[in-house]
Amino acid sequence: MSGFEQLFPGKLPRLVMFDLDGTLVDSVPDLAAAVDHMLLKLGRKPVGIESVRDWVGNGVHMLVRRALANHIDAEGVDEVEAEHALELFNAAYEDGHELTVVYPGVRDTLKWLHKQGVEMALITNKPERFVAPLLDQMKIGRYFRWIIGGDTLPQKKPDPAALFFVMKMANIPASQSLFIGDSRSDVLAAKAAGVQCVALSYGYNHGRPIAEESPALVIDDLRQLIPSCLGAGAEITLPDAVPSPSGNPIVVVIRKLWMKVIKALARWRWRA
Repeated sequence: MSGFEQLFPGKLPRLVMFDLDGTLVDSVPDLAAAVDHMLLKLGRKPVGIESVRDWVGNGVHMLVRRALANHIDAEGVDEVEAEHALELFNAAYEDGHELTVVYPGVRDTLKWLHKQGVEMALITNKPERFVAPLLDQMKIGRYFRWIIGGDTLPQKKPDPAALFFVMKMANIPASQSLFIGDSRSDVLAAKAAGVQCVALSYGYNHGRPIAEESPALVIDDLRQLIPSCLGAGAEITLPDAVPSPSGNPIVVVIRKLWMKVIKALARWRWRA
């Protein structure tokens, strides 16, 4: 039985929202290259891919601070140095994404959902300035009707604000929506929004098994969601169920709400 058949018996979700890094694309090699470039510019030793793989998931500001502290706790970092380091990181990272790759099964799944008429959105903690160029280079941007970056709204995951915002824009309730991610922040955001969450086992999640966060479903390949696409050796894990909030009104309290709505609408991308 496919993932969709288990979570939405006899139907499909009307809205599927995706995380980006660690879910759709493996961006760690490029992120690590930018981090090491930043550290070398600051006269520090590079940290390498494996450390960065454990540190990503909470936005570039936190990634930079963790790199400066050389620890996931990011403690004892000088604020002035952190701001300067962030500028160095951004300049290095926006040069290109030659090392980033789309995970197996992603394009097949996005194409299948598009053919079924399922609405799709992207919700990432990556700053907006990096999202559209990356999606264009990976040739998957056209599938997403809404794209929310880490600085589109005042809040970022694990806050559920972006999920609430997209569901309101789509006029689709949480009961007919699904969020797909790879990290604790993704699972927490989905649960807080009352949305079922599918988690990918291959993601980052700070080096911890994502099943520990008790998403609705853990899979190894996005194609495991699609009926009749399961391979003979495919495995799907259903963690112990954890009750999700239900009946939450789709209301996002945002400072200067109207201006934020206008900003988000300006970011709204429709790609045929």
